[in-house]
Amino acid sequence: MIGLTRWNPFEEMFDLRCEIDDVFHRAFGEAGQPALRTTATWAPACESFVRDGKLVLRYELPGVEAKDVDIQVTGNTLTIKGERK
Repeated sequence: MIGLTRWNPFEEMFDLRCEIDDVFHRAFGEAGQPALRTTATWAPACESFVRDGKLVLRYELPGVEAKDVDIQVTGNTLTIKGERK
């Protein structure tokens, strides 16, 4: 005997909403966790690779002088701050 399941279009919409929420949570953080981007209005291009067992990060920061860049590492979090003038 084959069972029938009643189709509910709202269930598909709910599933889509859950998938979209998941994308936003991965991109911007979930409740109780820090977001990847909190106040950034511009995200620079980044290149990363391992050389001689060390992680190397290269950021394109056009219009930002090296002396105006603040780099901090706290635990597993890298913070790079700068200002384009």
